[in-house]
Amino acid sequence: MFHKELGPINLSELDLNVREDRLLWESLYGKTAKGDLECLECRENDPGCPQWMFLRLWKGRPVAVHYSTGRRHATAPESPRHTGP
Repeated sequence: MFHKELGPINLSELDLNVREDRLLWESLYGKTAKGDLECLECRENDPGCPQWMFLRLWKGRPVAVHYSTGRRHATAPESPRHTGP
């Protein structure tokens, strides 16, 4: 995910048993608003169409989740900002 002030953060590398990682998580979890966190993959593939994310714990692990339910990453060549006619 991409934090608007901190830049890219790889949540899969966070270890909540490590003090620095736990402090980072605690500084973000429950303290971000819609627009603070963006999907890094979507940001790279289609920078004009941000996909906002929120944080949660899933099975004890920190994860970032799309606000858009059912959101899937684009598979070329269609853009994630596909619009109807």
